Amino acid sequence: MADGSFEREYVVEDGSLHVSRIIEAHRISRQLFPTESMLKEFGKGPRLKLNVGFRGLLDSLAVLEDRESDLALTANGNEIEFMAFAGGGTGQSAVQIAQYLGAEIYATFGSQDKKQLLIDQSGIAEDHKYYNQNASFLQGIERMTQGRGVDIVLNSLAGHSLVASWECLAPYGRFIEIGKKYIQSNGKVPMLPFAMNVTFNAVDMTTIGDARPFHIRLILEIIVDLVAAGTIRPPQAVQEYQVSDIEQAFRHMQSGKNVGKVVVTFDKQDKVTMMLGVQSSFMFDADASYVLAWVA
Repeated sequence: MADGSFEREYVVEDGSLHVSRIIEAHRISRQLFPTESMLKEFGKGPRLKLNVGFRGLLDSLAVLEDRESDLALTANGNEIEFMAFAGGGTGQSAVQIAQYLGAEIYATFGSQDKKQLLIDQSGIAEDHKYYNQNASFLQGIERMTQGRGVDIVLNSLAGHSLVASWECLAPYGRFIEIGKKYIQSNGKVPMLPFAMNVTFNAVDMTTIGDARPFHIRLILEIIVDLVAAGTIRPPQAVQEYQVSDIEQAFRHMQSGKNVGKVVVTFDKQDKVTMMLGVQSSFMFDADASYVLAWVA
């Protein structure tokens, strides 16, 4: 060939042709994918992309027609696959926001009551719901995504379930940890997923409120607008406790069986056990000796 894109040295073995290197056939490529240079307004015509023919050589910089833009959007484009625990109040809200953004949702649940709530409220398909009290949901996610994983994981699980959630991430995925237990116990996660350019983010709203209160204000403004527009609704299955039963409310939350939101109401007529300071009646004996000891 005139442009030199051929190989002089080769070996024929068992009917196959073996060469020691591969050379790009530029002339054939130009014939298969011809282009025409023209001066046009950037905003008119087909979609474009910027291309550098040779790294570091600005003379090879060119604006090309983006022929791949006509392909259907997939998870590598604008479609987002999202996984979250979805039975509690936080999970319900996360699912609604993900649905608002058009994400494909995989939800996990910890009890049959939470599964039934998902069926009644979310409309998530049966094959997109998984039990999260063991790590079996990892195999389900891998099967449904054909081994790719999901783009975003919202997690509050701990231990082996957290690790399994971490391993559900797709390349360039984001893991959002809102639980405290595994962090405060200084738990560990496998490092291998980081090779896929994933990120692990821990979110503590109390810390954000203390350090960056303006972020809380912006988030609340967005949420209030979404609720006012009817785009999202308050979590369902509100369980109400009087302030006199606040211990039972926390114990119920601690059990992990709560569905929806736990609300404590404060009524002036409710009776609660209070520890109030009173005036001490103790007096030192004037005829005794006392030793004050402390540890430096």
